[in-house]
Amino acid sequence: MASVRLTNEIRSDIHRNAMEAFKVAKPTPKPTTWLSDRIRDGIIGSEAYKVLKELYESRSRYTFTSFGGMPNNINQTNDASINLTSKTNFGASSFVENNNKTIQVEMVPQIKLFRGSSWGTPEFSFEDFSPQVRADLAGPLQQLSKDIIDHTKLCIASLTIKPADKPATTACGMLLAITL
Repeated sequence: MASVRLTNEIRSDIHRNAMEAFKVAKPTPKPTTWLSDRIRDGIIGSEAYKVLKELYESRSRYTFTSFGGMPNNINQTNDASINLTSKTNFGASSFVENNNKTIQVEMVPQIKLFRGSSWGTPEFSFEDFSPQVRADLAGPLQQLSKDIIDHTKLCIASLTIKPADKPATTACGMLLAITL
């Protein structure tokens, strides 16, 4: 039994090291600075952002208690990243089942957001952009989504462990030969 555990530990160590090497050799595609800036501008110009900002700024102006009073659960946060989600595959004309529907976008400098909860990474829906911003960003976001899916497939395919008589080579050139 000890040899089986040891084999499983070695297999796990090799897989983890191969994953780390793969991430260094071929990092996950990310939005360009240009795309991140356009996304920031689109968020700040969106109706959702403007309404939440107005509610946040006007929360102390009103003191009524009728109908449950003025909502006061809107928080202001400074966030270094957001998750950009889409129900329409970022405006794609055809629905691709395995398409990436969430893209993490780094915000440098941080973006000031207004939201109901300050927990977790904030999400913004592609469909909440104005029609013009959606049209401008659809192509680059669809391509980035495809690149992320292709990267994930490559990662999975390159880290498949095969029997020793058929060694597998990872995308980063490591030879995996584990006897199963």
